Amino acid sequence: MAWVDNEYFTMVEPTATCRVGLILSVPIGPDERPKAATYEHNFYNGKDEIMRVYDLLIGDKFTISANGIDGGDAVKKGAYIVANGYNLTAQAAKPAATVGFYGEIVDVINRTNGVFYKVFVRKNG
Repeated sequence: MAWVDNEYFTMVEPTATCRVGLILSVPIGPDERPKAATYEHNFYNGKDEIMRVYDLLIGDKFTISANGIDGGDAVKKGAYIVANGYNLTAQAAKPAATVGFYGEIVDVINRTNGVFYKVFVRKNG
């Protein structure tokens, strides 16, 4: 992130040593039907909307849907995730010491509307 003004930052192209933040905002859905409201892929963040970013600290946990992590069969409990540009990628081996962010998948949550992973932050920055 790049500082612009009082509590206002813009996104910048991440590097391998950048800190990772968790972006949270009020989701916008296409309609209000109950079934559609349960599917995460029906929500989006609007262009130029203000969003809140939380700095992840060692020991924090967050949950992310399966489509938020690249890595195919490597995405499973015990795998590590690393920041890869704007994406997260799973790998079996512990990341190198030069990596700025990595977490460990500590739980797999199977729900009717998809698979989710609980990630424990091991390093950030």
